[in-house]
Amino acid sequence: MSRTHTNDTLLEALQACEPVKEDTIGLVQALVAWNQILAILKDEHRRNRLQESLNPAQAHSLALLREWWDGTLLHPHRRNPARAFLYTKSFRMDHLPIIDDVDRVSVFDMPIESAHYHHWLRLLFQAEIGGEWRNEPLTMHWKTKDLIARRRRKASKYAATQRLAAQFLYTNSYPPADETSPHLIHGNPKPITATMQTCPWLTIDKKDGLPFFLWDIARRCTVRTQDLGTSANDYMCISHTWGRWPDPQGPVRIEGVPWLVLCNKIFLVTTLPQRLYDARLPTLYLWFDLLCIPQDRSKKAAEEISRQAAIFNSAKYCAVWFNTLNGWEGLLASVGYLSWHYSKYSGWRKGAGVQRQGFEIDVTNLVQLEEPDPSEAELRLRAHQPCAFMSPSSDLGGLGEISGWFTSLWTLQEFCLRPDMMLYDAEFTTLSSPAHLSIYLDDLIALVDSASDVSNVSSFQIFADDVLSYIGVDPSLPDVLEAGADISSFVRETRKDDPGFPIGPGELFFLFQKTGLENIGNLEPTMIFALGEQRQCTSRRAEAVMSVIGVTDWFQELTDSAEADGSIPERDLVLETYPLAFVREAANKIGPAFYQSMFFGPYTTHEEFQEMFPSNMQPVGSLLPFGDPHSPFTRVFVGGLENDSIGRELVASWTIMLDGSVHISEAAIVTSTLRTEPSETIWAQFVSPILDTSATGASGKMHDLLQAYHLNNSELHLYVVQLGQTSSTSQGVLLQELSTSAPKKLLQVGTWNGVLNFDSSNVKGNFTLTAAAPPHLPNGNLFPPRNPKSTHLAPKLYIVQPIPRGHVKADLRIHKKTVRFEGRGGREGHVRI
Repeated sequence: MSRTHTNDTLLEALQACEPVKEDTIGLVQALVAWNQILAILKDEHRRNRLQESLNPAQAHSLALLREWWDGTLLHPHRRNPARAFLYTKSFRMDHLPIIDDVDRVSVFDMPIESAHYHHWLRLLFQAEIGGEWRNEPLTMHWKTKDLIARRRRKASKYAATQRLAAQFLYTNSYPPADETSPHLIHGNPKPITATMQTCPWLTIDKKDGLPFFLWDIARRCTVRTQDLGTSANDYMCISHTWGRWPDPQGPVRIEGVPWLVLCNKIFLVTTLPQRLYDARLPTLYLWFDLLCIPQDRSKKAAEEISRQAAIFNSAKYCAVWFNTLNGWEGLLASVGYLSWHYSKYSGWRKGAGVQRQGFEIDVTNLVQLEEPDPSEAELRLRAHQPCAFMSPSSDLGGLGEISGWFTSLWTLQEFCLRPDMMLYDAEFTTLSSPAHLSIYLDDLIALVDSASDVSNVSSFQIFADDVLSYIGVDPSLPDVLEAGADISSFVRETRKDDPGFPIGPGELFFLFQKTGLENIGNLEPTMIFALGEQRQCTSRRAEAVMSVIGVTDWFQELTDSAEADGSIPERDLVLETYPLAFVREAANKIGPAFYQSMFFGPYTTHEEFQEMFPSNMQPVGSLLPFGDPHSPFTRVFVGGLENDSIGRELVASWTIMLDGSVHISEAAIVTSTLRTEPSETIWAQFVSPILDTSATGASGKMHDLLQAYHLNNSELHLYVVQLGQTSSTSQGVLLQELSTSAPKKLLQVGTWNGVLNFDSSNVKGNFTLTAAAPPHLPNGNLFPPRNPKSTHLAPKLYIVQPIPRGHVKADLRIHKKTVRFEGRGGREGHVRI
């Protein structure tokens, strides 16, 4: 599946625009480059050139870093610690010419709010610009795609959390918004989203384009976009659900709509024109499915259904209409409490008091203890009410049935396409903060997730490495370990009486976890299949998700061969769920990750699994990312594969059959229980909900894991099959024989990842390591002195330890790209590859 290259750094984008000085290294060099970017942004001509060179992810990072550097989201009367966070990480460099004297202070000697926010923004700065290590040269390409993507996601999440929390905690610091348009900030759309980039696997042609029909709010009629000129771009999409509650009276005629409109038991469709007019929506036009998609299963309707990605992506705004929810009182109380909770546990009030002379920490300052206004007790009391997204029940801690919008398959697609949705209640009242700014769904998810994070990891604990760097001590020293234990003990003591989240925040946490919305920052196409397992759809499930996955060719062919009456039949369903043509196209476009999911069930031991899955049961569908709707098992997406070129070759011959089985004529078998004495050592992690019910699986030598996971019947063998690789590991699936007869029948029983050291046509070159006192091989073993060693590079070769007075030099060819670097090891400058 085609992807845009989104992991090039801001520094590389800057270098593509104009020369960057390279006469310094480390943090100094990074700050020089950052100041150059700030200067460019003040010059219109240079700014335009830079903006044209930025991809969406780089532009998002730049916006986050500017917001952080300027202290936009902090208390207006407190000092911005951004520069101090960089200075603290600078390995006690006392002369940073870019940082003024007033900023040469450790973060441990000043009050800090939102330490998690500063932590991840600092890490983002170092990934995008540089300065991770003291002696890091500008040309040292140590950053992996995994690392950059993770830091972007984390920084975006915590920035969104800080942005939302600040609106509740520092209301007076925000200028009043236009009350007629509470979703706007100074008349512009939401400036920075909580989600770095939505659906990066979709190509431009899938994401661009206007709907054929729109609803003219003022004229109260359906219009064609081709008749609107440029004003057609001024539209918003409304996401809602109604299909599960049809009204038996059938469709009705609505003035201004050129087709009959289906009725439902949730709301009166005949009142829609007036209600939408009274809602004072922020655009001229509106996309609302009942009013903009012909309800007759015609070819035009099919075309619009297949273009949902373009329709939602091109909209100026998107919003969820919770058509059964009356008011936001409970949800606002929960957001207020979560904002305070996040602030309380994400900083310290007077400075941590870290002393360079010895290792002393004033632990009493590690938690913000100031009483908020209103008080903590009052905030908790207010939040002790449901948010109305779930019906009351005596089960699940007082939580019952989930609101229809969160359980619809169609709305899953819409959320994945546009997680930055405003929220409307039944009367189209916007959910907004005390600063009169709209609260977006992805911001709300970020706040709930961050508040949970800071409950489990103290603000000071995430700076453990920084403390050691600041003081300049060995992290393994006994006094350091003892001090760390004191910190953990103090944090536990201060939180031992914390009763946990009140009802409202608890509801949100359960809701986002149960429905999978918490995964929006790390979404993959196959994950949509897994999340769809929990969603309801009355019929034609493939049509509800095909656009967001980018799998629509099969539907176009089906539309072209429609019946004489225009109807489009649904046939050849795999596991009674998706058409075979759709499944095969999805597997072809997604690649090896399509087969990389696992299923879990209501069992706790292997014996219980065997009772649920008898030996005579056919193993169909175990490699697919979805299952039989009547099965007790639930799909869980694993994901993480990056290298399509390798993976696609490995699964190119696999064919999905109508019964859900996969015919495998060729496979990349890394090893199996047929091999008794492996010739190589492969370190791996196995995760198998069938062979081992632990959530984290087991790690160790692959051969040892195979023997431990092998079923009692020694005649039935276990195979380790590779699907592809990430920037750091190879990954694949575990296939277990079910019988010894031919052809072999196999069951996918788990996944694995590991480091495979083998030669590859994609990686060539020489790696030389020379060391003294004494010399080391890359794996840490010693070899005779006075004998420099040269090794042929394996795809996964890492040096993660100090090598005294070591010198490393590499001249490589990786995927036809030349990479050359050299460096010195030891305590003063670690070499990492």
